[in-house]
Amino acid sequence: MLPRGKTKSRSATLCVTATLMVAMAAAASAQKPPVPSGEPASGPAVVMLTTGIDYTQPAVARKLARDGEGDLIGWDALDRDRRPHGTDPNQSRLVEIAPVRVIPVRVSLDDPASLGEAFEFIRRTASRVVAVPLPLLSSPRLPELSTHFDADDLLIILAGQTDGQKHALPPAVRDRVIVVGALATAGSTAKPAADLDVILLPPAAAREAPGDADRAPRNSEEAAILFVAQLSCRRTELAAAKNPRDAKRILLAQATKDAGGRPPVLEDCTRSLGRR
Repeated sequence: MLPRGKTKSRSATLCVTATLMVAMAAAASAQKPPVPSGEPASGPAVVMLTTGIDYTQPAVARKLARDGEGDLIGWDALDRDRRPHGTDPNQSRLVEIAPVRVIPVRVSLDDPASLGEAFEFIRRTASRVVAVPLPLLSSPRLPELSTHFDADDLLIILAGQTDGQKHALPPAVRDRVIVVGALATAGSTAKPAADLDVILLPPAAAREAPGDADRAPRNSEEAAILFVAQLSCRRTELAAAKNPRDAKRILLAQATKDAGGRPPVLEDCTRSLGRR
């Protein structure tokens, strides 16, 4: 048992540390651009874990989920504000091509506190689908992230790894996680992940037009965000789903076995939903 004086000293240190963290978060928030205003949005939305997006780009801003006031529904779990800003163009592109509205949640797999903060926010949203197309999935923090997947009402769409390795997912959450990959593009040296549940094919029209700028998915990250369209395209079948495990079973039952020994495949149905 610590002497009383040391207890007070430790408490004072903790208070100073907490104050510094709040001050640093406030400073980081002040340096980020404001989120452009937008129109209130309705319809389905999906949570996307991200390292940050450039919401100042019009093509990104128009795809963001908005509340009745037109404000962004999103969260920065690192700075604890509503500005999940970042400069990675690949993360911003994922929002641009998303087939539904996106609720962006900025996290870092190297910051355990941000993961808990993120999932506290996610459970306050109306979305029960979480897309995880992060470029940091090989991080040793993934097992820690996956502990937050252990919720009976969440379906997780996870991008397959490009190095062919399996995700370090505990068996307890595997039946509510769908690992999605894409066909290797010409000249690519990427190996299909060993634990893929399904490969998402580009639409037939795009496959017949090599070089089409809108052809997607080009990689597993794009496949993960595009896969959420299956929930809209297959709404009739999914109406019978009782929980995320059931939804996964119904979705994967639609996939076609691949004769080449690869995982089963589904065709990207985003074009049937109209302009993204």
